Amino acid sequence: MVSRRKLLQSGVVVSAAGLAGCPGGGTDAESSNTDAATTSAPGSETATQAAESGQFSSFVERDRSELVVDGEPTYLNGATNLALTQPAATDKEQVDAQLQAMADMDINVLRTAAFGSGTEDSLQPEPGTFNEAAFEQLDYVVAKAAEHGIRLILPLTSYHDDFGGIPQYVEWVGGENEADFYLNDEAQSLYRDFIGTLLNRENTASGVTYKNDPAIAIWELADRPRVNIADTDKNNMAVMQGWIQANANFIKDNDGNHLLSTGVEGQEWAGNRLWQEKSLYGWNKGLRDGRHGVSYVRNHDPGVIDVASFHLYPEQWDLSDEESAMWIEKHLREAEALLGKPVYCAGFNWPADSASETTYRNRKLRRWYNQFDRHDANAVTIANLVGEGAEDSGEYAITPDDDTTHSIISSYSKIASRKPIPAGERNEPPTPKIEISSVSIETGEEVTMTASGSSDSDGEIIGYNWAISNGESGTGEELTVTFEETGQYDIELMVTDGGGEFATTTRSITVSGGGSGTVYTVKGSGTDVYGETNDCVFAHKTLSGDGSIKARVASVEETHGWAKGGVMIRDSLEEDSPMAATGQTPLNGQQYLWSSDYGQPTEGNNPVREPEQPPAFARIERSGSTVTGYTSIDGEEWTETGSEEIELGDDVHIGLFVMSHVEGTINTSVFDSVSDFGDEYEVAEIGDASGSVEAE
Repeated sequence: MVSRRKLLQSGVVVSAAGLAGCPGGGTDAESSNTDAATTSAPGSETATQAAESGQFSSFVERDRSELVVDGEPTYLNGATNLALTQPAATDKEQVDAQLQAMADMDINVLRTAAFGSGTEDSLQPEPGTFNEAAFEQLDYVVAKAAEHGIRLILPLTSYHDDFGGIPQYVEWVGGENEADFYLNDEAQSLYRDFIGTLLNRENTASGVTYKNDPAIAIWELADRPRVNIADTDKNNMAVMQGWIQANANFIKDNDGNHLLSTGVEGQEWAGNRLWQEKSLYGWNKGLRDGRHGVSYVRNHDPGVIDVASFHLYPEQWDLSDEESAMWIEKHLREAEALLGKPVYCAGFNWPADSASETTYRNRKLRRWYNQFDRHDANAVTIANLVGEGAEDSGEYAITPDDDTTHSIISSYSKIASRKPIPAGERNEPPTPKIEISSVSIETGEEVTMTASGSSDSDGEIIGYNWAISNGESGTGEELTVTFEETGQYDIELMVTDGGGEFATTTRSITVSGGGSGTVYTVKGSGTDVYGETNDCVFAHKTLSGDGSIKARVASVEETHGWAKGGVMIRDSLEEDSPMAATGQTPLNGQQYLWSSDYGQPTEGNNPVREPEQPPAFARIERSGSTVTGYTSIDGEEWTETGSEEIELGDDVHIGLFVMSHVEGTINTSVFDSVSDFGDEYEVAEIGDASGSVEAE
């Protein structure tokens, strides 16, 4: 997301009355009614016949929970790029290149900013003063998108200071914080005047008035609106609901053609009884407490709101893969079951600023697109798809060089274009399978991966795409790679069938330096090592007196964000034994765990988050009754994870442990560079855990 800049560049700035294509300023802000039953269907007082706009001559409409065009369901796949309409961030040559790239990916919807304020080159440099050159850039984007067969979702402001947004309105009226935007009559009048000006503007590139343009699919009240009065959640909710109702009425009074959404992120209000009973996110207060006036169900309940919106940013919200999938499912199901309205995911992404992180992001994206497909999302727009030369694109950017990401987006475009699929005609996705010549190799050694075992139950596989976490990639049924650096590498395979369906699978290999010793693959279930639960698979030896064990945790399968693989000392193999461990998680760093005596609950420190993900070294050390845990990136410099007094006998058990954090699910973790462990170890299934150990 590009932040607003104070770029005081020269440009033509005129008042509203002199703005080309705009018949005066906005409609009177006080003229809106509060009739919640107002609808967006053509046929209302302000609805008109759609004009020709690029490839479009019909509006996107709503039929219960479906988006429809000419009465037929339509599904939209696209991208969000708020900067595309901003002259300071994107020139017309970049717009052309970006829209062509989107068309090449079969994208059919673009979510971009229909707002901008506070700088000389923005749409509204000063209150009530509009910049014709900036409006012509917006005109150009809308018209060119229509020529490419791309419809638009247009937010009308932003909670954040992207290109002015709500903070600029607050500054203009002398407010103290964003709450003044919602509560200040002058701020609301400025907001509505801008909207009225835009709705009644004739696009200089297409000749079509915005409120009559079928290329526009959905207006958004704002990009991710929220309110925080710092009084009570209830007051925040009341202010937000009042703002939504009043401005939705205003837009519907002036534009009866287009669908309208709120643009909210999709969190829920704790006062919603249904949410409290059924939500799987009770542990995550930030996603459920409504403290910013956001309630996915309540915000979209008014009759003047046609379409529900939500966003997905798991890295910011600390959601695991499982929780992200549930987040998608929840919003899609509730839109249909509780609201009876269509729904779109307005923004989703994962940060990446290296080849390996991009590969990791692509794994996430494939999973999310599979969820969107499985639950028939009406529309999705991936965040921050940018073109060549985009400014400050940041770690969330998907750039022209990200070919594999583009392929993922394009594949989903094909899936969306075939929806809805009549019963009995659905093309089932293929089943990918990776076979590897060796899962543990040394540097400089070749390894061959083959996808020959992949299958498709109702068609033929036509494409094989490989992605390795070191940034390498390839195509074809077989791939041979030589690794020059030690580490644990994810090998991902995406197979695509002739009908456009795709599926992915991932395996890992460990690359060690010459003569670095045995690699241990520990597979184990177990719901937790915490509180009264102590479930794990434990590969152990006997330690007499003081001593330690060190291991490199090469990988921990992401069965859950708090799954663990690490090193442990136990007095016995009983579930309630005194113990201490330091365990690496797949996402959340390394955590020290301990139980001081028999019958005592297991406790845990806050994790050390450097590094957050494997590979990482783990070390546990006993000195008398003191057991100390350490973590390290390189095995040279160590950071203490915790130290406690533990009731231990002279002879104890020491070794490697794994826990999946999901009942009945096996986690596969790989260890190498294990100190003084050899192959004379035993395997214990502690508590309700089950599993096995392989050494090679």
